[in-house]
Amino acid sequence: MRPVSVILPFAVLGLLILAAVPASSDGASSASASAASSNPVAARSLPVAWIPNAGQHDSKVAFHGRAGNIEAWLTSEGAVLSMRDRRSERDPNLTGAALKLRFGNGSGAMRTEGISELPGRVSYIRGSESKGCFTDLPTYDAVSQKGGDRGIEVVWRDAGHRLSYDVIADAGAAIGGFTIDVDGANRIDVSPSGDLVIETAIGELRHAPPAAYAVDADGTQRDVAVAYRKIDANRFGFDVKDLHGDEAISIRPVLSFVSYLGDVSLDTARAVATDAEGAAYLVGTCASSSYPATVGCFDAASEARGDAFVIKLASNGSSVVWCTVIGGKGHDEGTSLAVDASGRLFVGGTASGDFPNNAVTSGAGSAGTSDVWCARLSPKGTSLEWCLRFGGASDDVLGALRVDDSGSLFAVGTTASTNFPVSPNAVQPNLAGKKDAFVVTLDDAAGMITSGTYIGGEGDDEGSALSIIGKGRIAIAGSTASRQFLDASSAAGGTDAFTLVIDDIARPYAGSRFGGPADDAAYGVTVDASGRLLVSGRFGPGYPGSSGIDNGDDGFVACLTADARDRVWTTIIGGAGEDAVHSLLVDNSGTVWITGSSASSSLSCGLAGAPESEIGSFLIALGDKGEVDDARKPRRIPGGPPHGLAWNARSNSLHIAGDADRNDNGAPDDSKSTNVAVDLASCGTVTIDPAGSGGGTNR
Repeated sequence: MRPVSVILPFAVLGLLILAAVPASSDGASSASASAASSNPVAARSLPVAWIPNAGQHDSKVAFHGRAGNIEAWLTSEGAVLSMRDRRSERDPNLTGAALKLRFGNGSGAMRTEGISELPGRVSYIRGSESKGCFTDLPTYDAVSQKGGDRGIEVVWRDAGHRLSYDVIADAGAAIGGFTIDVDGANRIDVSPSGDLVIETAIGELRHAPPAAYAVDADGTQRDVAVAYRKIDANRFGFDVKDLHGDEAISIRPVLSFVSYLGDVSLDTARAVATDAEGAAYLVGTCASSSYPATVGCFDAASEARGDAFVIKLASNGSSVVWCTVIGGKGHDEGTSLAVDASGRLFVGGTASGDFPNNAVTSGAGSAGTSDVWCARLSPKGTSLEWCLRFGGASDDVLGALRVDDSGSLFAVGTTASTNFPVSPNAVQPNLAGKKDAFVVTLDDAAGMITSGTYIGGEGDDEGSALSIIGKGRIAIAGSTASRQFLDASSAAGGTDAFTLVIDDIARPYAGSRFGGPADDAAYGVTVDASGRLLVSGRFGPGYPGSSGIDNGDDGFVACLTADARDRVWTTIIGGAGEDAVHSLLVDNSGTVWITGSSASSSLSCGLAGAPESEIGSFLIALGDKGEVDDARKPRRIPGGPPHGLAWNARSNSLHIAGDADRNDNGAPDDSKSTNVAVDLASCGTVTIDPAGSGGGTNR
C-alpha cells in the first residue's frame, strides 16, 4: 500500500466561546437583550500541530503540518510546500503546485526535530492491513531544522493560523550569505511593497515583509530592518542592516498562498456530541493527499480524497485530547456520532475502498461502491473496538447514528441497494423505489446488525435524521418523492418532508408528510419534554406563508404530535435568498435552539446583516410555541453552514460544528461574522453560553 498522508483538521482547529445572552426573567426589553448580546467575546484558538512521520507518510518526510491552504512536508533536504486550487468554480477537480525549499549551502542533511510537545495525540487507522495503523503519535508546536549553514537554524511554527518559519542566526553567523533555493517556481520577485513573490502555475506564494529582531549577549532585544534580496531566478536571501557583531538575529517571514481561483477548503465537521465529563467530540471528513513526488504543477485530482476524522476536545475547550483519522484508499466520510451514558463513543459515515472493518455485511456477499460504516472507538481513540461496514450492491449512505439509554444503537440513512441487509420479518423487506430510507439496529457490544428495514414508496426517499424517543422507540425524518408513501392525500410537491415514529421494525409505523409545490426536505428531528416531535429543514418556493415564494428556499421548524401524525405549529425562518434550518436542540427550559444557513440579507426572525450581504450561519432561540425568543437575540455565528448541534451539561453551553469562511489567502475570514473577533479554521466548534437555559437534551 502506497504511503499516504492526511491533512489533520485539528491542526488549525479553533474553539470560540461567545458571551452569554441571558433569558429575561423580569420582562427585559429587546434593547436590553441587544445590549447583552454585545458583550465581549472570549475566544480560544488552537495552534498548528506538527506531526512526526512514523510511517504514515513517504519515507522522505520527517514532519508534516498545514496552515490555511499550505501543506508543509519537512525533509532532510529542507521543505516541500504543497498548494491546491480548483480549475474553475464549477469543476470539482483540483490542480496543485509544489515547491521545494533548500536552506543554506545544502551540503549536508538537515536535522529535524519537534519543539514544545502539545497535549494532543494523533492516530491513523487506515485500510484493512495492520501496516496502515499508526497510533498515539505526539504533536508539536514547532519544528527545528539545522544543518544548512553553521550557526543558523530554521524553525517552522504558527503565525496566527498562517505558516511561517524563523531563520535564527547565532552571533557571528554569516546571515548575509544565507540563501534559500526554490525549485518548481515560474519566477521569484520582490514586490514594491517588499513582499517576496514566488509565482507558481496556479497562484502566488507570498512571503510578507519579515519581522526581525536582534538579541545581544545580555539578552537585550531590539528590532532591526530586514528586506528580501533576489539573488537569481530561483534563489533569495536577506539584506540585514545595522546588525552588531555580538548580536544574534531572528527573521520571520509569514507565508500566504493567493490562488487564481480561490481557496480550496476540503475539511468539514459534520456532527458534534458531548459526554458527561464535558468533553466535546467532532466527526467529519478531512482531505487526504500524498507527498508530492515532483515539484511544479501537478494534478491534485488524482491525489485528493477524503478520510473520516474524530476529534476529542478537553472540557475547557482549549486543547485537543486526541484526533483519529479513519479510512481506506477510497473516499470515506464521517457524518455522525453518539456518546452513551457510560461515555462509549460510536461514530459512523460512508465508506468506499478498503475501509478498516472487521466485518462486512451485504446481501450480495460484497460491499457496493458506497457503504455505511459504524464503529466503536477505544477511550483514547487509538483503536476500533469494532467496526462494521454494511450495505448492498448499490450506493448506501448514513444519515444519523444514535444510542438510547439502554445501549441500543440505531442508524438511519438512504440506500439504492435491492440487497440491503434487512430482517426477514421487516415491515418493508424490499426496496420500493429507486432509493429508500433505511433503519437498522446494531449490537453495541459486538457491532453486528440485529434488525433492519427499508422505509419508503415508489419514488426516491431519503432518511436524514434520527431521534431517540424512548427505549427501542425512535423518530426519523427525511424527504420523500413517493406519492404512495404515508398519507398520499398530503403529497404536495416534487419532494416533501416526512417524519415517522417506529416502535418495532416488524410493525407498521405512523407518521406524516408535509410541504409545498416545490422540493422540501427535513434535516433534523428531536423530542421536547412533553414528547412532541420537532423537525427542522427547508421549504421550497411557494410554501404557504413563506417569504421565499419567488426567491428561494426558506428554513422551517415544525412541532408535531407525539405520534408524528399532526402538526401543532410551524415557524418559517426565511428571507429573499436560500435559507435552511439544519440542526435543532431542546434544553430543559423548553427553549428550542436552531442553527442554519442563510443567503438572505435579512430574515423573518428579525436578524439582519449589512445591505447586499448574506447573513451566513445563524443561531436562533424559539419558545415552546415556535415564537422567536426576544430575550436571547438571534445572532450570526462564524463560519459556513452548521452541521451539528450538541448540549454540554457540564458547562451549560451549546456546541455547533461546521465549516469556516476563508479569505483569498486561505486564512479563516473574520469579516463574514459579527461580534466575533477570532478566527475559526477548516472545521471546528463554536461554544455559546445561553445563560439561564438549565440542562439540555440532544437526541
